[in-house]
Order: sequence, then structure tokens, then C-alpha cells
Amino acid sequence: MYKLAAYIGPAIHLDQFLLKPTGSLLTQATEPGGLQCSEYFADGFGIGWYAADGTPAIYANPLPIWSDTNLPYLARSLFGQLWLAEVRHAVTPFMASGVTIQPFFDQRLIFLHSLILMLGAHYTYARVPPGFWFQEWFDLSRNHYDRLGHLAQGFVPAILAREVLLRRSPLQPGKWLFFLVTCVCLAISACYEFLEWGTALAGGESADAFLGTQGDIWDTQWDMFLALLGAMTAQATLARLHDRQLRTMGLLPDADLG
Repeated sequence: MYKLAAYIGPAIHLDQFLLKPTGSLLTQATEPGGLQCSEYFADGFGIGWYAADGTPAIYANPLPIWSDTNLPYLARSLFGQLWLAEVRHAVTPFMASGVTIQPFFDQRLIFLHSLILMLGAHYTYARVPPGFWFQEWFDLSRNHYDRLGHLAQGFVPAILAREVLLRRSPLQPGKWLFFLVTCVCLAISACYEFLEWGTALAGGESADAFLGTQGDIWDTQWDMFLALLGAMTAQATLARLHDRQLRTMGLLPDADLG
């Protein structure tokens, strides 16, 4: 479970965004309300912003936001026009890992993957407002916001799976790695379709909003296809950058870069 905050506007110090406002993320982490299994969001936090030269910067800590004694000093000195932040309540040991803390960044982009899921969960995927905007602008037959979610479902895990296979198996960059990463992403997507199927069987008509098929008999096939497209796009666009980053960290020898 996450609580997110974002700011874009005239440049302000980080503490004006993160720590000082009424209802700030610091306050929400210690007085969240609505949690049944815990009193706090105590499983880490992350902050993203752009440096003066336009490059993305990330500060992530797997410990509770209130326990970081350096954060108030850092927050008083950082100044920017855009801020993204997250505090977490993790439900599994994997989610508590520091490598899963958002925001994420790549080259010049900072992003919050869970924002896609949260909007879908809040409105239901068939009723997310941006989906209606695009439906009206392009005269579409349905709200396609769920398609974005399934595209991300393939795009986001692809580099994670790629790194696991490069670091934990004999695989090297190349066609077999591309193929197996794609297979992993499709397997994740298929497992989600099984979850939807089980929900539909258990919930009957009440599951329609969760499924979000909107009368499309090919909805499952479209979901899988978009996950496939996302996985292939992530590898086609980010694989070389990923290899360079692994080489910089000493995790991929030069001879293996192809």
C-alpha cells in the first residue's frame, strides 16, 4: 500500500512539499487512518526531483520516513519545481526491499508505476477520467485506460526480469535473453488473467467493474498482447542503457556487451 504526493509549480524547498504542510506525507505516514494491520506506513519512502542541469535525482530509504534524521537537513537545502514522493506500507518481504521503492528513474524520466494502478483502483478501469478524454478526442468505442495498465504490466517487469536473469543465470545479452524475459512478462500477465477469472467466478455480476471488459469479447487477448508489446518495447529501447549501467556497477563484463 502506498501514499503518493506530487508537486509541480514555482520552485520550493523540499520541506515545504514533504514535511511542513498539514496532511504532509510525514503526517500521513504516522497517522494514516484506514489501515487494519498496522498503525503506520513504516516500510520506506522515496523522493524524486530534477537537478539544476535537468537530470533526474532519487532519494530512497527502506526505513520509516520519520526515522531518517538526515531528511530534515536535506529537505531544507533542496530546491526544485517538481517533486514526487511515496511512503509505503509493505505487505510482503519483497515489497519491503529498497530496490522496489518509488519513484523510479531512467535517463531523463522519473515515474511512479503504481499511480496507474491506483487511478484504476479508485475509479475502476472503465471509468478513469483520462480514458474518457481520449475516448472523446479519438472517437473510441470504449475507455482504453486499462490498456495502458496492461502495457505497463509488460513494460515495467521486463528490465527487472532482465537484470535477475543476467545476474543469477549464465544468460548473456542477446536473443535468448530477449526471448526469456518476454516469456516471464507474459507469464506475469497470464497469472493476472487467472486472478481476474477467479474473481469473476467468485463475484459473478459484481466482478464486472473489476474486470473492465466493457463488452469486448477479446479483452483478455488484448491484455496479453499489450503486455507482450510492453515487454518487447522495454527491451528494445532500454537494453543497451541497462547493459551500460550494469557494466558501470561491475555486474556485466565488457566482453559480454556484444
